[in-house]
Formats: sequence, C-alpha cells, structure tokens
Amino acid sequence: MSDQNDSSMTGDILKKALCGRGLQGEEIVHLLELDDLTQIHRVFQTARFLREMNFGHKVFLYGFLYFSTFCRNNCRFCGSRISNPTARRYRKSEEEVCEAACLLAESGVHLIDLTMGEDPFFYGSTCGFNPLLELISKVKSRTGLPLMISPGVVPREILAEFATLNVEWYACYQETHNRRLFAYLRPGQDYDARLSSKDTAKSMGMLIEEGLMTGVGESLQDIAYSTKVMDRLGVHQARVMSFVPQKGTPMSHSPSPPRLRELLTIAVLRLLFPDRLIPASPRA
Repeated sequence: MSDQNDSSMTGDILKKALCGRGLQGEEIVHLLELDDLTQIHRVFQTARFLREMNFGHKVFLYGFLYFSTFCRNNCRFCGSRISNPTARRYRKSEEEVCEAACLLAESGVHLIDLTMGEDPFFYGSTCGFNPLLELISKVKSRTGLPLMISPGVVPREILAEFATLNVEWYACYQETHNRRLFAYLRPGQDYDARLSSKDTAKSMGMLIEEGLMTGVGESLQDIAYSTKVMDRLGVHQARVMSFVPQKGTPMSHSPSPPRLRELLTIAVLRLLFPDRLIPASPRA
C-alpha cells in the first residue's frame, strides 16, 4: 500500500469513528500499526476532539491505595506473585488504610481505588472477606467518596456484598483476551471466571473497569479483539498499561514496549469508546 493510500485509509477510518459508526477489526489494526508520525498525530487529534466533546477539559483524579501485596497467584509478569522471594510484602491495617484514604480525600481526588492481590488472608482464612467488607464500609463512611474495589476474582456472594455496601466500581483486569496468552501470563487461573466476574458485578449495579497490558506477547489483532470484548462487556472504564519488568519474575528480563504503543492504544480506545473513562496509567 502506498503512503498516499495508507493516509487516505487512515482518514476514512477517523471519519467513520467521528460519525460513531464503530470500527472493524482490520481498521483497528491499521491504526495500531501506524508508524508515520503525521498519521499518528491525526489519530491523537481525533481522539482529543472526541474526549473534549464528551468531557470538556475536566480532570478526574484517582486516589490509588494498594493495601496488600500478598497474593495466592503466580502471574508471570507480577512482582507480587506468590513465588517471588524478593517481593516487598505488606498488609496495611484498617486504620492505616482509612488514614491514607482520608488524606487522599483531603487532597481533592474524586475516587478511592482500594487494590490488593488475591491475599490468602481474605481468600482462605476463617474470617473470610469480613475484614475487607468492614474496611470498605469505613472508608466510604470516612471519605464520602465513590469507591472502586480491585480485589481480584471474588465469589459471587462477595460481589453481592460489595453492591450492598454501595461500592460504585469493580475492576478486574484480564490483561489479554487471547486465551493462550492469558494461560501463559496467569498460570492456573480461570479465564472465564475472571471475565464473568465483571458481567456479574455489572448485573448487580456496579460500574466495571477492564484493563489491557501491552508488551506481553500480544499481537495487534489481539488488542483489536480485546476492544470487541470490552464493547460486549459494556465497560464503563477502559485502561491500557505498558508492561514493566519486575524483579524476581520469569519476565524480569523482558523488554518494556515503546510508550508510543500505549498512547496509540489509548487514542484508539477513545475512538471506540468516546463517552467512557480512559485513565492514564501510573508508571512503575
């Protein structure tokens, strides 16, 4: 394909996105594989226009609070994997979490995000999830802010408890929707259970967030397929993160992808989901 034809195709795709007609898989792949900076800039401009049309110039601030780094899983990419002897382990007390949440609220954030690994203390102890449920209740009471909970895959009855406590958001990232790659990244975990937990949370009235990771062996077709799954889920927030190698993991020497891939994927998500939240990711 000539540069002129390539540019014309990009323009046609962007016009289609502006009309809200949705994009086909091959059109998404075309945008993701762009390497001409002029064309990439056109994608960014279009994404920016759609963002401003739907959100203006508002900024929404997260209060991200990681309160436990213990985890029963052995994800190949994650520094908190159970078999990592170099991981810095901590489990914050209820008062520590509440104090940090209040400080975040005072700083002006719009949302508190309580995040943990699949900590065996909650998943396997006699107390079960009761300490987490009590923590959620106190954080909401003391901050008065909307709450996102990111606890991994929890039983259906615990999702129902979250809904009863008026938890607004449930986040549980799939990282990829390529089943083979998922099995490699998350050995021993159930792809369908993780995916359906978001459907279940949504059916209970919670808003849901889905997340992708780039640089872990995915193809552009995989990313395009993931956007279709996100659309089917009806996600309220979509995130993409770049893989960052973590010490003590099987992927510790794998390269981190160019950040342009992440930025371009964010822009494409904006074309596909113009009225959804698409947060910027923190850097590890």
